[in-house]
Amino acid sequence: KLRVFKLWVNDTACGDATCQAVGSLLGKAKVLKTVDIDIDESRCSQEGLAALSRSVANKAVNFKVNDRKVEVGGAPTDPNPAQPNRVAQVQEAELEGIELRPAQREAQQPRDEQHAANEQQAFGEVNPMKLIPANLWGITGHQLMELADEVMKKCTGANENPNVYQVVELIIKPACASRNVSYAILKNPKGKKCDTFVSHAWFESFLGFVEDIRKFYKDFDTRVFWICFAANPQTWLKEELTLLLGPSALQSPFYIALQQCQTFLVVRNTARNLYTRLWCVTELALVKAYTTNTVHVIGKMPPFAKESGSDIGLNATCSAPEDVALLQQTIRVAGVDVNELVAQAIRARSGSSLASGNTTACKCACQ
Repeated sequence: KLRVFKLWVNDTACGDATCQAVGSLLGKAKVLKTVDIDIDESRCSQEGLAALSRSVANKAVNFKVNDRKVEVGGAPTDPNPAQPNRVAQVQEAELEGIELRPAQREAQQPRDEQHAANEQQAFGEVNPMKLIPANLWGITGHQLMELADEVMKKCTGANENPNVYQVVELIIKPACASRNVSYAILKNPKGKKCDTFVSHAWFESFLGFVEDIRKFYKDFDTRVFWICFAANPQTWLKEELTLLLGPSALQSPFYIALQQCQTFLVVRNTARNLYTRLWCVTELALVKAYTTNTVHVIGKMPPFAKESGSDIGLNATCSAPEDVALLQQTIRVAGVDVNELVAQAIRARSGSSLASGNTTACKCACQ
């Protein structure tokens, strides 16, 4: 019997989850006279706002978002009308009635056919990545080894030892394109709780990366890993991925998973000092500042790797230049001497651990 619905959402709390929850509530109402919502659109994707609009499209006479009227109403109708052109009408109204941020405007530009098909899954369907918590974006050691087997079969000749960037492009993206989810969710549609967070750099040999982890854990096959290239959706557009990752590192899937995992594993490589990558530096700072987990270190560093420098630790860079200042500020807020932590991780023996700021022999039942 709901007739009028007014909602103001605190800026720090709103997002696609809010749109989904509100849409679910309004979808149960038989008739809605007025829906008036104040919400921070910068925290919601266009897909989330569109799903909310569809929830009231056939019911509300007046529908406003942030005092802008969305013309999707008219006289109340059957909640499930057989109107094949209704989707187009609603989508057109959404684009006209909801002001888009610059990043969202870019996302409206023409896309390749496969991505457009991914965007248009079932009418009103929400991508599983927005429903499954980040700490469930895990992949088992057995599944990681299966991926390694596929890499060895498909990557031959001059490309027989690809790095992670190449594996993502050649195997992970094509495999995930039809469902538009991450590789971990492709393999585990209901999600799988992670117990080990893996920090690494994509320049490394993919097969060497997998082998280093396999050798370190006796329970490798059944252990569940949170690894960024498998956990995060690699087929999403940059704007969509930015929204998924959140406004800060402390609200990102990385941090959610890192807090829930019992083990933090640093996998070094001989191709590139991973602590020239600011995300790797940030992960190390966050695990030491906000968890009691021991940091295990495996793999070898490049020959003559420096422990400090103009591109290492707090001075490291990342692929998105706009993230540098935000990540540096996050590290400062964490209140740890990240440059000293980085130096310890670089000089640590493979198979050792960093506990309470000191490098010690690994005491876990890893090997």
